[in-house]
Amino acid sequence: MVTPMRQQRRRVFLGLLTGAAATGCLSPTLPLPPPEQPEVTGPDPATGEVRLRGSVPSRSSIFAINLRSKDIRGEVVGSDGRYDFFLPARIGDEVSMFYRQGTDESQSLLFMIRDPNPPSPFGGAGGADDAGN
Repeated sequence: MVTPMRQQRRRVFLGLLTGAAATGCLSPTLPLPPPEQPEVTGPDPATGEVRLRGSVPSRSSIFAINLRSKDIRGEVVGSDGRYDFFLPARIGDEVSMFYRQGTDESQSLLFMIRDPNPPSPFGGAGGADDAGN
């Protein structure tokens, strides 16, 4: 036989457990972190595109938006999380990049397309000096 005091404790415990479960459903989820800085190759003068490579959490969709031209590209990544795609862009364009995993969307990463061969501060085309070093 269950005593009234024990029965009351059970009710209080079940009430607290039910309340905690309901409150847990109402709490906001934390936003996904932004993607890491991608490896950017280019822009290619022939195609006017940059190549974006990197990784995000597996089974996500990654997107990049050229904020100047409004071009959007992306791809669905598999279990390894790696992506590799092209985006129309030129030097100086700002790109916003984010990924989606299920119904959650990451924070955006903002970066600028830089000149892959900046001029050397010492003159010439850049990189090594004229002495071959």
